[in-house]
Amino acid sequence: MGTVEQDASGSPANTAGALGSAGVVAVLVIVAAWVGRRLWFFSDDWNIFAEYHSGNLLEPFNGHLSLLPAGIYQFLFHTVGVGSYVPYRVVGLLALAVLGFQVARFAGTRVGAVATVLAVVAVLWNSAGTTNVMFPFLMNFSLPIAALLGIWWHLDALESSAARPDGSTAHRNRHLLAVSLWLVLALAASGLGVVAALAVAVELVLRRSPIRTWVAWAVPVALWAIWWLGHREANEISTDVGQVVPYFLRMLWAGPTSVSAGVPLIGLAVGGVLVAAVVVVSWRTRRLDPRVMGALGAAVAFGGLTSLTRQDTFPPIPPDELRYGWTIAAYLVLAAVALVPAAVGTRGSATGVQRSAAAVPERWRQPVKLGSAVVASVVLAAGAIVLVGDMGDWSDQVADAAPGLRTNLYAAEAAGAERMSPGAVIGPLSFVPVSAQDYLDAVASVGSPLQGAAADEIGGRQDQRDAAAELFFDNVALSAPTPAVGAVPEDLSGCAADLESAPGTVLEVVVRADGEAGPATISVGRFGAEALTFELDRSLSELVLPEDARVGTDVAEPYVLSTSGSAVICP
Repeated sequence: MGTVEQDASGSPANTAGALGSAGVVAVLVIVAAWVGRRLWFFSDDWNIFAEYHSGNLLEPFNGHLSLLPAGIYQFLFHTVGVGSYVPYRVVGLLALAVLGFQVARFAGTRVGAVATVLAVVAVLWNSAGTTNVMFPFLMNFSLPIAALLGIWWHLDALESSAARPDGSTAHRNRHLLAVSLWLVLALAASGLGVVAALAVAVELVLRRSPIRTWVAWAVPVALWAIWWLGHREANEISTDVGQVVPYFLRMLWAGPTSVSAGVPLIGLAVGGVLVAAVVVVSWRTRRLDPRVMGALGAAVAFGGLTSLTRQDTFPPIPPDELRYGWTIAAYLVLAAVALVPAAVGTRGSATGVQRSAAAVPERWRQPVKLGSAVVASVVLAAGAIVLVGDMGDWSDQVADAAPGLRTNLYAAEAAGAERMSPGAVIGPLSFVPVSAQDYLDAVASVGSPLQGAAADEIGGRQDQRDAAAELFFDNVALSAPTPAVGAVPEDLSGCAADLESAPGTVLEVVVRADGEAGPATISVGRFGAEALTFELDRSLSELVLPEDARVGTDVAEPYVLSTSGSAVICP
């Protein structure tokens, strides 16, 4: 890799690749920001808010050490609060921009400007990238991959420095420290940090790296292992080979499919071409390229570890889950980029260069390069179109669910911590159940996500409103009407059979003597769902509607009352 520092200079090709890549990243950020302008906190956001609002950063989330993303969220909770989702989206998009920069820098030292831009497009504009682009917490995917690229950069610098007689110990130690710090970041982000560590280990073995490089690798891994020994019960490993192997193979297939505009047959062809290229190049150069093997090892490790630990999840996670295909694809793209200098002998001998040069006649080289670039551009453009459409659909789905989420949060806050049972769960917020008590603790600590919510932002689907009513009435005791003191009012003109009333109101319920026959009842509901019905066995009763605990919005959700028979409600 003696050419790394030279290649990283400001050559015209390198500058063009950097500018083109920056444009690719900028357009993605702008499009994602616009398409997702209606987004609000979603799914795992609520688990992080409830469980990691203050502390708990070493506790596993979905089996992963999530210290970095949960720590970033926790910092935002206590600085900008939860009144707006914009800061969280900004951080998520910045993480993608970091990944884009790392891909461009990695590719720019190995391939030309066009191929560099295509590599960035293949990773960031991948057709399976919807959730990775739109959901900020999935920085726990983009940051570990960016960290792996950072490690590769410093490993290249170490090799380049070792080849120079003037390489200083201080220079070498700086790069070794950087390798350790990048690996710490990766391991602190998610299980993809373990994948990064395994990928680097493959490369160090094939490079026959000195012990000092292994020490830089081992220290972060040892720290992570200590953490894992204390939390390994969070990871359930499946031993059902009949489930694990097909799941693993389908995950690997999802990677090339996702860079092929989501077309499985094209993905199969792309994967086959990559495998064939690796075999041919390895045979012709008589060596396994450490970087290529490290990138492929990352894809295999991610697929293998995921297959072992995601068999019994609820709800089930399919092997071609978007974020899985996106991640496998990123590793395969990086392997393909690393394969190019291996094929032309950048890291090999002069014999390797001659052998590679002889593989393609001179007159065919430019047409082959041009044709490959055109085909790749068309396929990736189609994938980008798919991505933008899916981003819009996903954004609409999440935004449309937000009013129902607010209704459920309102129900929890209105019930309050003192009345909430310990095992109560707010739903439907996330695939991972959200404890109502933990949520209310978070509200007490950093504020309510409902602050500033308008009346038309609270509502949602019937199933969401039903869940809110069930949570509220399961924890807030609504007593049956009790005998009222006094005579039945003679003037019932202000009374009605149906009424909306605020929390804390005291109402009179009158059963008229001259009314229609049949049982007299009163039903009390809230959040658009009927909850409780009481029979009325006296002419005058009093009904007390419970007060709400403190709610983070000025909007007051009323109780909805209706009567049957000859009963009416008098304010």
